[in-house]
Amino acid sequence: ALHADAGADRIDVALALDVSLSMLAEDERPNRLERMKQEVRRFRASAPGDRVALLAFAGRSYILAPLTSDDGALELFLENLDPTIVGQAGSAIAPPLRQGIDLLSVSQGGADRALVILSDGEAFDDHAEALKLAAEAKAKGIFLVTVGFGTPGGAPIPLLETGGTEVKRDENGEIVTTRYDDRLLSELARVAEGEFVPAEATDK
Repeated sequence: ALHADAGADRIDVALALDVSLSMLAEDERPNRLERMKQEVRRFRASAPGDRVALLAFAGRSYILAPLTSDDGALELFLENLDPTIVGQAGSAIAPPLRQGIDLLSVSQGGADRALVILSDGEAFDDHAEALKLAAEAKAKGIFLVTVGFGTPGGAPIPLLETGGTEVKRDENGEIVTTRYDDRLLSELARVAEGEFVPAEATDK
């Protein structure tokens, strides 16, 4: 009985991490991506008993780690997380929602289930599909949390291949500024009756 009670408080969490190029912007310190990793580490430290899955997404979504409580494995994936992991540019939010829901739907053991999307919210064009999936998460009893990174003022995007010395420019040679956009992130949480954590929240 004690074991059953202990299991009741456990949560299976799928963390979907935005690794699109815009996450390299330095309007969060040291940049959005590293700040996101810090939050994931802090979350792991606060709930060591929970099983966590890691997904990375940009133009596509990949499962890096299935549900596990192995901190060593999770840390290894976090350390190596950067935009080259996904290898497809762009930002699509429906794929990690789909993968996260599927992953959590087959999780055994009766734990509560949560899907957490961590992103700067910029340039998602698959809004209708994403909102449909947010409703599906709610129907399946999966708690959806969206967490924002970045600033509305934005910042340029350092180019990985130059070691960050050059920044991304458009076809006219103008510097591209990536701005944090909370509209879809907050709408997804609203549809799923989940929770939206804005970028300016100091304690995520």
